[in-house]
Amino acid sequence: MTSWKPNRRDAKRFTEAVIPGKTYYSISECAQPWGAEWVINEHVFKPGTRWNPTPKCGTLSPQMLLANYGEIYDTPPPGLPFLDQRGRREPLYYPDPAKAIPVDRQKAGRR
Repeated sequence: MTSWKPNRRDAKRFTEAVIPGKTYYSISECAQPWGAEWVINEHVFKPGTRWNPTPKCGTLSPQMLLANYGEIYDTPPPGLPFLDQRGRREPLYYPDPAKAIPVDRQKAGRR
């Protein structure tokens, strides 16, 4: 597993090593009311344009991705869930359907 840290030397190496279409991974902290969760983010680079040949991940260049997301990996780190695969939690509050007002009886806002 190759990783690049957010420093100048690795930023240059990562920019040269990026392959458009390949998925790269970073770890971020997702704050929740029940506590912080560490999750894996996925980043896919697209080829650059003829005016700017540097590959882009959305609007981020490889150097900006390192600066904003920290350490980047070429394979997913084991033991952590992906951001879109986090376990669903039960909500803390369920609305009471008996107290709900039907849509046709709800007050309209100012017009």
